[in-house]
Amino acid sequence: MTQEASCDTGSAGDSEESLERYQAILDAFVEVAANVEELGDLDNLLRLVARSICDLTGIRRCALYLLGNDGLLHGRVGHGPDANIDRAVQQLVTGWTVDGLTRELIEGKSPILIRDASTDPRTVQEIMQRWQVRSLLAVPLVFSGEVIGAIHLDNIEEEHAYSDLDVDVAQTFASLASSAIAQAAMAARNRERAAVNERQRDHLEQLSRIHANLTEAVLRGDDIPTVLGRLVDLIEKTVVLRDRDFAVMAWSAPDGEHSHDDLEIHAELLSASWEASEQVEHAERPPSAVVEVVRGDEVARRLLAPIRVEGELVGYLDIVEAEQPLDELDSRVAEHAATVVALVILSERRAIALSDQEKDDLLGDLLHETRDASALARRAFLSGVDLSRRHVMMLFAREHGSRTVWLDSAQRDTLIAAASREIGLPCPGSVIVPEGLVALLGPLPDDTIGSVAATRSAAMSILDQLADPLALRLIATSVVCGSVEQYRDGYRELVETLALAYDLGWTDGVVTSPDLGALRLLVSDHQRDRSVRYSSELLQPLLDYDDSKSGELLQTLRAFLACNASNRLTAERLGVHDNTIRYRLARIGELCKMDPNRFDNLVDLRFALSVHDLGRDLD
Repeated sequence: MTQEASCDTGSAGDSEESLERYQAILDAFVEVAANVEELGDLDNLLRLVARSICDLTGIRRCALYLLGNDGLLHGRVGHGPDANIDRAVQQLVTGWTVDGLTRELIEGKSPILIRDASTDPRTVQEIMQRWQVRSLLAVPLVFSGEVIGAIHLDNIEEEHAYSDLDVDVAQTFASLASSAIAQAAMAARNRERAAVNERQRDHLEQLSRIHANLTEAVLRGDDIPTVLGRLVDLIEKTVVLRDRDFAVMAWSAPDGEHSHDDLEIHAELLSASWEASEQVEHAERPPSAVVEVVRGDEVARRLLAPIRVEGELVGYLDIVEAEQPLDELDSRVAEHAATVVALVILSERRAIALSDQEKDDLLGDLLHETRDASALARRAFLSGVDLSRRHVMMLFAREHGSRTVWLDSAQRDTLIAAASREIGLPCPGSVIVPEGLVALLGPLPDDTIGSVAATRSAAMSILDQLADPLALRLIATSVVCGSVEQYRDGYRELVETLALAYDLGWTDGVVTSPDLGALRLLVSDHQRDRSVRYSSELLQPLLDYDDSKSGELLQTLRAFLACNASNRLTAERLGVHDNTIRYRLARIGELCKMDPNRFDNLVDLRFALSVHDLGRDLD
């Protein structure tokens, strides 16, 4: 034993006192041993040991440490004259490399007595000063020759004269208590392992039930809403199927727990939370992750499991935390359920892919409003077509008025392949319509603006290649579409655009919806007043010029349009020189502030002239 504090040895030889104190040690140990099983909790046993050693030594305060898996001594419980000090003691950590006192205690496996711990170089003096420790008795807990913990005894700011008997009493009780502590610690570990095994067994049984139920659903051919409903019944939490952009595709919940609007609100927040998740950040393809969605003062926890079909991310399975917190079982269930949903999606996709007619029907239903928007979006999702991503449509037409059968299967494949190649986009679907063939092309890359000029250039290349082999005459292209409603509106505009092109006498070429600009106002009766006003504003400068100068600008414009914008043919028709036509067109451009040599300006001029010629009917 190392002793540096003052010791009172006057009563060391008092055999009667020694017997009484050793008897007290035995009584205290009997109490500790009897409570190893009864207390059922290691910390409760440690509190009994701490209280007993203080009673045996007459010391007011005790801190008890146990050796952890990291090789350090961690504070577990404390005993003091007033308040419970367990929580404060549990903040203390010491060890071989932390301070000399502990190193000496572990090496010597004997008590160490220090007169002034607040200044002794072997202690962590800051801690000793904060705890107001003066005389300190450190006693090791030794079991099977190894230190398993330590007990620190002090009188709080007061020096204490420890006798040899005091030290011996502390050491003797600590030695006896060590075996009880080791036994209790082992029992605690065994109980913990048993509890873990029991939880794992319960989890495996529940996973087995869930696996059996979901597998049965797949084998029965249940659809996704039915599978989600089965999962909700099993885990009693709301389950949502989301696409790759976190929009809600389907969901199921315990009765009355959520509405569709509640779930839809979280889409953008979920996306940001998923990307910010540490589990996602540190794993290339995380099987699942719990994310926190913050909205105002509310924080919602969600478990997201990616759904991958043939290696492609198609969406997420979203489990909403309910009264019971999300745990490891939920993660395993979500990952398994995501696999089952992926199988259902793959099965439905392959069933759809078996028939080209099914894809034709999908696009046909999309264009002709034969199904509601949500049903079409889900059907397209299962077909591998994300309608929320931007696409363009092309309408390929033959000679106007032709009644012959157009495009056999091989010709159709040739046309679709050329369109996909020239525009650089896949063609997820095509359908024969009365006007010709409509092809859906996309999705467009995220950084694509959807340039009309680029689309027209690709269409011109297609027309150059296939005009003669397929009797292809006109190609109309739509604006960029990104929703069910936009596809339907885009198809109507394509039909209107093609009809107007025919009315204007165009027999071949490429036209886009924006090309016809203001001329499409003629399609709707309620736009007649605006059409007349537009025509008057555009052509009035020409009418005024011809009236004042006896000019022929309006006649020249009409001839120029009738001759398909050919200077030479216009000059021959009017019996003048080519230069005269160029001069008049330049004058028209100055007065109307439009260039007749530009296609889009020429279309507007033709529209205005058509309205002018039909003025009486419009009135």
